[in-house]
Formats: sequence, structure tokens, C-alpha cells
Amino acid sequence: MCGNIFCPKCHQVREGTRHHVLPQRFFGSNQNSPILFLCRDCHSEVEKQIPQHHRLDRDEYFEIAAEFLQPAQQYGKVLQFVHRRKKR
Repeated sequence: MCGNIFCPKCHQVREGTRHHVLPQRFFGSNQNSPILFLCRDCHSEVEKQIPQHHRLDRDEYFEIAAEFLQPAQQYGKVLQFVHRRKKR
């Protein structure tokens, strides 16, 4: 939990959680791994879109995050962060 945050998906101020764009179960707990701060409900929603038992290419995880946030394009800073991390 991260305290109250503005969720970039549902646009509500709610209790926040950290979503690691690159799943820790496959990539470890790298300090430089990109993180999205989402409310609990939206975090559960994005997790349903990620395969649980097989690893995808790194770029595919960034695509899932970008597509998940697509309706929130007016909050471009979040999307820019995801895309900027993808290019590295």
C-alpha cells in the first residue's frame, strides 16, 4: 500500500498499490524496474491481462501497461514514463 494516490486508470483518489510493469516473479526485484501506482481495483484488472505462468518479452509487458492506460491519454506523463522505460 502507498497511501492515497490519484489512479491514472479510473481517475479516482484511492488507496494505492504498486504495479511492477516487469513482473517480479520473472525479473526479480530490480530497483530500476518501472512501477505504476494504481488503486487496488485497477491493479487487479491489469494483473488479469498478464500471463501468470509464462514469461513474455520485456516489450510485451510495456505494451500491456500502455494499452491498459490507453483511455487515460490525457494523463500523458504516465504513458510517457512507460514508453520511455520501454526504449532503454
